[in-house]
Amino acid sequence: MTIHARDDEDDYFYATGRESRAIYALVQHRAMQPDVLADFLGTGRNHVYEMLTRLHNGGMVHPLTKISAGPKWIVPTRKAVAQVFGHSMPDWQPSRLWSARGRAIAQVRIALGATGWSDWESERELHYDNDHRGTYPYDGRLILGGALVAVKVDTSNYTPPSKLAEILVRTIRAAADPGSGLLYVCAGDTKPETVVRTVDELTRRGVLDNGALKVAAVDFDDLTDPAIPVLTPWGVA
Repeated sequence: MTIHARDDEDDYFYATGRESRAIYALVQHRAMQPDVLADFLGTGRNHVYEMLTRLHNGGMVHPLTKISAGPKWIVPTRKAVAQVFGHSMPDWQPSRLWSARGRAIAQVRIALGATGWSDWESERELHYDNDHRGTYPYDGRLILGGALVAVKVDTSNYTPPSKLAEILVRTIRAAADPGSGLLYVCAGDTKPETVVRTVDELTRRGVLDNGALKVAAVDFDDLTDPAIPVLTPWGVA
């Protein structure tokens, strides 16, 4: 995806390379916190705050928004979304319920090294590119070890086995078209071994096709710890 110019050139924000990456990431993820954006850009937080001043003056981000405990959130404006997608979309604000998951998704993306322009397709982009048709119960997808892998980040509290099975079936079936893998990141109460055991049982019962998709489940804390190499079917993450 490219950042689009508009007919009204006076309204267009001309961003530097780093600012363009920041705007694109913010729109992809709907909102990010300054510390996470700094990690994404590979820069210090002070540089991020300096950049945000210019982005705010250019009408690209709202004033920092407090949602819950922890850092405030950077929320892109409708103008920023229009420069990325080419047309205006409804304004959006993060909620308490979304915030923990939104932060975790961005951190997983960074841990997987998907910080380049074309390294990550967000769930928001997938809906947009498909004219808002279709269901994307995963949070993004990227190329790992030559394979197109969908990524699902689960931050939920206790999930009953039947509900987990339902989530996995829906996510795996969606990820299989057109992908070849699913990386299920456990950032809540569900453990990776529970996910693997559930997938094996669903496959044994014929609910899932045995050869349709490779599924790996990993722990969020392990994946986001640079000192811990996490082995997946597509290499070390």
